[in-house]
Amino acid sequence: MVIDITDSNYDEIVNSGKPVVIDFYAEWCIPCNTLHPVIESLSDEYSGNVIIARCDTEENNELVNKFGIRNVPTLIYLKDGNAVNRTTGAMSKSVISSSIASIIWVDYSKLNYNVCSTTISKESRIQVNSKQ
Repeated sequence: MVIDITDSNYDEIVNSGKPVVIDFYAEWCIPCNTLHPVIESLSDEYSGNVIIARCDTEENNELVNKFGIRNVPTLIYLKDGNAVNRTTGAMSKSVISSSIASIIWVDYSKLNYNVCSTTISKESRIQVNSKQ
């Protein structure tokens, strides 16, 4: 589910501990309206891993100024509260998905897996001689 991010709830959302993607849009913007179903779909796909939010540029001047938004749609990708990527214009789902994937961090210490490692001693290495 895409949530609305505003000047007043920005800090709460960004300090949630999850990566955040902010879709800056305007109601009158045709490319923004075209992008909306894509953003909704990605929000469902990345639910629990990333917060995807929409920001109405007509109503949130502080955020527009903070990120220097001059064109819509603009997507800002935040990791640990810092903007790490920005895309502008209507783009494909795969491009946005790749950008989202780049900000997801997996805590491998919380995963349940077994590690298999092999050590090869100096004596057991195989030498390969090349023929010329």
